[in-house]
Amino acid sequence: MRNYLPLIYVLLFTLFWSLQIFVSKLGFLAGLQLIPFLMQSSILVFLFLSGYVFLTKFKELKKVPANVKIKLFLASALHACGGGFFSTSAILYTAAVNVAFLFQFTTVTTIVFAWAILKEKMTRSKMLTVTLVMIGVFLFITNGKLITPHVGDIFALAACIAWSLGNVLIRGIIKKDPVEADVSTFFRGTGNLLLAILLILLFPIYATMFRPTLQVSFFNLNLFPYILLNAIFVSLLCIFLNRALKVASASYMTILSSLSPLAVAVLAFIFLHETLSFIQLLGAGFIVLGGIATQYLKIDKD
Repeated sequence: MRNYLPLIYVLLFTLFWSLQIFVSKLGFLAGLQLIPFLMQSSILVFLFLSGYVFLTKFKELKKVPANVKIKLFLASALHACGGGFFSTSAILYTAAVNVAFLFQFTTVTTIVFAWAILKEKMTRSKMLTVTLVMIGVFLFITNGKLITPHVGDIFALAACIAWSLGNVLIRGIIKKDPVEADVSTFFRGTGNLLLAILLILLFPIYATMFRPTLQVSFFNLNLFPYILLNAIFVSLLCIFLNRALKVASASYMTILSSLSPLAVAVLAFIFLHETLSFIQLLGAGFIVLGGIATQYLKIDKD
């Protein structure tokens, strides 16, 4: 059973990430505003993860050395704040299709950071699976069409770097230091809350762009069920992300989690009546093949 833990944790992370994306989409279609959504979700995620750790792992949390706590907080803040801030800016400034593809570039950035920082091997199997996944994601997201770079693409690439670097640093910390994976999720919650605070402090930079968005209340509860579900799924994906990083390589986790776009597509096809073209189906096949190769070639052991 233990041999399958990396696969189980990554698949659960991918499931909850897909559900989180799907619920967010439903919420925005129902009329959710971006800023209240981020604010309320961040607060709930902080409460959920903090409550979970305090109730189940408080003794273990107290045993974590102060220097390790600081490192985990900084790495988690980089992941949540840097990734969240830059990804939000990318969505505002460039086409959605460009953003969707560029976000999958985390597969490449994570493997590079894992190789440079954690000394994970750059094997032929990784190169093969990365190639399969990236081809599949490109075909699936872009429908086989060339994408024209936009200014916002820089923000998307910055988000990929923040997410990847954050994950790699957390992987290195919880692998080396005496920290349980679930305990480390507490710092995901605090990092996520910091995003909400930074949105307020840094908001003047985007005052003109965001002013129409701020015409709504930060704490409008009309569509709270969507925010609640989103926060639950974010909390669960954080838990299983950290568990995956504890037992598998950062490269393995990132490659296999690239199955998420396929899961989102299935949900969108069933519940939102969205359709797929032949090229997108072909791309989905490459993604699935890359995921199978990831497990078959035992990349979690590299």
